[in-house]
Amino acid sequence: MDKNKLSFEILKLIDLKQEGEYWDFKREWHKNKTDLLHDIICMANNLTGHDGYIIIGVDEDDNYSLVDVSNNENRYNTQKIVDFLSTKKFAGYIRPKVYVETLSVEDTYIDVLVVVSDDNVPYYLAERCDGIHQNNIYTRVGDTNTPINRSADLNDIEKLWKRRFGIDLPAFERFKKYLRNTEDWEELENGEGLYYKYDPDFRIIETPDDCRTAYEYYMFSQYDSRPHRYIVNLYYNQTPLKEVLCNLLDGGRHFTPVPDWRMIKIKDGGDFFYRSFVKGSLKYLLENLLFDNNSSDAQYSRMMLMSCILIFDSEMERKNFENYVSINYEKYDIEKYQNSIPYIEDIEGYKCETFRYDYKNALLLRDMLDEFRVDNMY
Repeated sequence: MDKNKLSFEILKLIDLKQEGEYWDFKREWHKNKTDLLHDIICMANNLTGHDGYIIIGVDEDDNYSLVDVSNNENRYNTQKIVDFLSTKKFAGYIRPKVYVETLSVEDTYIDVLVVVSDDNVPYYLAERCDGIHQNNIYTRVGDTNTPINRSADLNDIEKLWKRRFGIDLPAFERFKKYLRNTEDWEELENGEGLYYKYDPDFRIIETPDDCRTAYEYYMFSQYDSRPHRYIVNLYYNQTPLKEVLCNLLDGGRHFTPVPDWRMIKIKDGGDFFYRSFVKGSLKYLLENLLFDNNSSDAQYSRMMLMSCILIFDSEMERKNFENYVSINYEKYDIEKYQNSIPYIEDIEGYKCETFRYDYKNALLLRDMLDEFRVDNMY
């Protein structure tokens, strides 16, 4: 999470002057490692699905006043806390993801131990350690952790397992979850799509689309630039959940969703479009699933596609980058990329100079994205 956003959220929680389902206050860092491990597991298994916050440097007994932790002898940083968890034998060898963020509040330094929310819950130990019982599942209900000598209530444990397997999700969200498991999809007998082997009601059906034959700039990154469009429908049972337009690139070497069109308005007037994927989005998940990792031809075709579109780590990064471009775009010279684009022959019925411009612009934006990430430490 962005540090400014985290700081804003933590200050709001402190102002509440009470603990909650995903946040806990500590006056100082834990002296007892068993208590530290127990708190982390409870936060990792909190029932809200929100990142857990152990906020260190807040004295509940003194009206939630701030206590500077700079010289706390038991203080952990991210590396130390990750090393601490790495020595614990978690079930399935899957450990909670954690990091420590230090915030300056009213000239006082407090630490926030962030326990990242994910779907690998419930986290529990496969081997007794530091007083934590093996196979006990701990969680947090309201502002209270499961006692160390007990396991959570059965209905709360059930909620955690449902979250892991996506059982509590609507059909479309379950589909997105299953798309991440690329090895669990198998080809239909008729060769017209895929099905999820652990729940065959989830299917991907591919249909050629002969009506849409337009060229786009990124197609010229391929040896064979001719357009071949497909409609991919995501089905749950007989219900169509989503339709996605796809490309069969380079004469069939790489099958991929059509990247998203995005528009950026320039500060001094004008606008332009570009193509991108956002990690974690439906199209990005489909792209990973449809990619034939065993084919060197597919690998090369995909590499060339990715060289002329943008890949964002998150929607927040995309929005921040577009703001950055709108302010700084005029400082760059697009013509310096003239010799970096592939040969684009004239095609009857098309203004191919537009393709050349879009391609140069994509290369410029890729360089700008690299600079943006350096400037913002992405």
